Amino acid sequence: MDMLSLLCVLLTLSFTTASDIVKVDVSSKSEDPYGHLHAYHIVQPIRLEGNRRKRDLSTRTHDKVFHLSQPSFSIRTPERDFVIDLELNTGLLSDRFIEVTFDNEGQRRTKKLHPERCYYHGKIRGIDESNVVVHTCRGINGMIHDGDEIHYIEPHIHDDRDTPQNHVVYRKSDIKNQPKEMRCGHNSTIKMDHTILKEPTEAKSRKKRAIPTYNSALSTRYVELYSVTDYRTYQRYSSNITAIRTRAVQLANTMDSIYKTMNVRVVLVAVEVWSSSDKATVSTDEDATVDAFCHYKENNLPMKILDYDNAQLLM
Repeated sequence: MDMLSLLCVLLTLSFTTASDIVKVDVSSKSEDPYGHLHAYHIVQPIRLEGNRRKRDLSTRTHDKVFHLSQPSFSIRTPERDFVIDLELNTGLLSDRFIEVTFDNEGQRRTKKLHPERCYYHGKIRGIDESNVVVHTCRGINGMIHDGDEIHYIEPHIHDDRDTPQNHVVYRKSDIKNQPKEMRCGHNSTIKMDHTILKEPTEAKSRKKRAIPTYNSALSTRYVELYSVTDYRTYQRYSSNITAIRTRAVQLANTMDSIYKTMNVRVVLVAVEVWSSSDKATVSTDEDATVDAFCHYKENNLPMKILDYDNAQLLM
């Protein structure tokens, strides 16, 4: 693949939740919605505020518009206790963010949005090599890596409160029948060539400047990401565009947590949902799916309208 062109990446990411990995029906109210796990724990996290411990897990500020910049949570399981210290990822969403859907006739519908900024990076207190990537849009949802093993936390599927109290915690190794990852390109890792890295439009004020080399430590480089979700996922999420958007933003948040260690930041500029049908062939043939999506990206994504670097298909 020509790395001088926009990078096209197909991901079935290993750091999604179990419901994403095994493709369970996220709207399911079955008797055992966690049958796809070998083991899990039901917990009730506590939000720490100074010396106080709060059952109210919401990170929304008093005006209900913004989210706390540096919340902390205590999570206790029979196996171990976590205290996670978080920092709001303020640069994740572009000020130019758009959402693209399709009507019943297959016509593209585009609108500018200001999604809730409730996405965090963090650490387990006392473990420098740890990494935490969660969102708090509705409860706590995401990944906790303790340096040795990946743990997931998500609201219990039967807790319908606006801010759920009951959560499920499990290890990545507890997930049954994990599929292999799918990535666009010929190598097993995602590559980001320095030619696609630049300052986001809202940061550079249209000022032209040379792009630093990839290994430069002098300045931060940015990848502006266009995320696409296929039709099967749209159906699996019961046509819930908000839930699909939240998932796409959280995946971008996870990518950003990885690349920021290399002084590269991910900025999400758009979420497109194939809400009427797949706009490119999606099949079990990984190479064919990659080729079809890359062709769609080159010929159908609104590059002339929306400036971006990287197009990604989420399944």
